[in-house]
Amino acid sequence: MPRPSCLPILCIMAALQAPAWARDRLDADAIARFGGSYATECGNPAALRLRVLPDALLVERGSQRLVGRDPQASYSFLGPTPPKSFQVALLSQVNGKSELMFMVNRDRAGNYIQIEAAPELRPALAAALAGRKFRQCDGAATTAAANPPPASAALKPPAAAPGALPEHPSALLKDPAFRNAWRAALGAETREPWLATLNGPAPAPRRVSAAGGRFVLAAFCKPHDCYDNSAVLLYSAEGSRAYAYVHRVNRDILLGNPPPPVAAELRRLWQTEWRAPSR
Repeated sequence: MPRPSCLPILCIMAALQAPAWARDRLDADAIARFGGSYATECGNPAALRLRVLPDALLVERGSQRLVGRDPQASYSFLGPTPPKSFQVALLSQVNGKSELMFMVNRDRAGNYIQIEAAPELRPALAAALAGRKFRQCDGAATTAAANPPPASAALKPPAAAPGALPEHPSALLKDPAFRNAWRAALGAETREPWLATLNGPAPAPRRVSAAGGRFVLAAFCKPHDCYDNSAVLLYSAEGSRAYAYVHRVNRDILLGNPPPPVAAELRRLWQTEWRAPSR
């Protein structure tokens, strides 16, 4: 009998389900704070969903699932001074070798997860990557599930307000003006993937006043190596210029030839975003 067709993510999920073996478990405190179900559309039962359990991290749609075993909680994954939104990195293994990671952050709306994964898992998880935020739908750390939106509303999220900023710096690259300005600022550094794609762990971009001008501020870092490889960028409100301060373990550089007042502000912002004591 021919096998039914399915979406690529679900076909690969089914092939990657892990066998049972001796498992580590997340402790009661981690489960109380971060356990439960997460989705981009909590009221939509057909949506891709994440689950944090004591003995597994799951990516699910219907009966199909990708299972990460031996989960561990790393509160120091991003170094001693992580971004203010960072809560914990939940680490797991698929088939004992491929890393599946749930990066848990928190903002005014509550906990949310962004997924990171080993290269061999990324094709399967393409729909879940690219900085998408999976909001906590249940569990002790949220009350949103007590009043879920109607399913019809969940299927049609409200459109972003004009001029609204994206939830992750990588999405800024969809804007041709930003993309051109960032590439011009990068120069030869375009060979560095985490700088070129802005795809590492990051808080949401925000608007700031700096050095007498208005900018979009984005802080981001290299996946799995945030303490030694991190950056802040300022994108001018006019959409014409981008500047950045990049910290790497062997050298710090300024990109985009910022004027001295902007360069000083970039250094201050980097200290605030990446080295200020956690709150």
